[in-house]
Amino acid sequence: MSHELRTPLNSVLGYAQILRRDENATEFQRERLDMIEWSGNHLLSLINEILDLSKIEARKMEIHRTAFRFHEFLEGICGMIRVRVYQKKLLFHAEIAPDLPDVVRGDEMRLGQILLNLLGNAVKFTDQGRVTLKVSVRNEAGGTPNPGFRKICFRVEDTGVGIPENRSEDIFLPFSQVGDHTRKIEGTGLGLAISRKLVRMMGGELYVTSTEGRGSMFMFDLELPLVLETSVLETSEVLKTSEVWVGKKDGDFVIPLFSEAKTLYKLGMSGKVVELCKELDTMELTDEQYVPFVQELRRLARAFQVAEIREFLKKYLKGQE
Repeated sequence: MSHELRTPLNSVLGYAQILRRDENATEFQRERLDMIEWSGNHLLSLINEILDLSKIEARKMEIHRTAFRFHEFLEGICGMIRVRVYQKKLLFHAEIAPDLPDVVRGDEMRLGQILLNLLGNAVKFTDQGRVTLKVSVRNEAGGTPNPGFRKICFRVEDTGVGIPENRSEDIFLPFSQVGDHTRKIEGTGLGLAISRKLVRMMGGELYVTSTEGRGSMFMFDLELPLVLETSVLETSEVLKTSEVWVGKKDGDFVIPLFSEAKTLYKLGMSGKVVELCKELDTMELTDEQYVPFVQELRRLARAFQVAEIREFLKKYLKGQE
């Protein structure tokens, strides 16, 4: 079902991107192509969220726990959201505690999905002021901490429109949205429902406190296992340079040279979307055989899907270790 829904839509988005590069296209045509691409990405987001919710409801969603570098992960999330924040001329503040563990075990992709949804909502419902991400270690008073785990506290705060007190739980219902019509059409009403369910699957609970007209704070705690640095196969070490890697065919994509792929991967890991798109533009002009690969990666970048970017690139790179 996932493949049957996504493949035709990706074709539509790909052709829209190709047509936009036509130097003879008029401004009117470019505006219509932008609308096609915006609508296609919106529909793709809706499909992804419906599929996620369906998996969760059918108890088919699985949490895949792997070791990952926590600070690098958070830097990537902050890099992704800064683009949206600056587009709205807001302030972004990240309070990342210095005593956070270096390496933890968890579902990096799903945790990123939760944080980006919460931060994206904060940006969407804030017209002035700031959006804040706080990540710290929670030390339980009087309790005996588990030496192999750390309880990590995540907070997303904004100075936006807030939520009416009698609607604070409604926002976690599927397809339920609070706010004016303009903001409602930007989303699907599924993000918070999925985020709460994912947090629960990870052993936590997602809460909200809000004051209408002053802003909101979403919070959840997760107990994450610690991983010794020496026992981790570094994600970045997948990109070993001990061999010359020529562009190779993999399914529907011709994969670029190893050095170019390594650059893309590092930009994706750090959440530098603008720089990533510039590299893709250069690659596309260099060799037309890379166009399908570039189009797919550009689509993920424009949708700010940082976790998907990492997984997309890792899939082609880790076989070269």
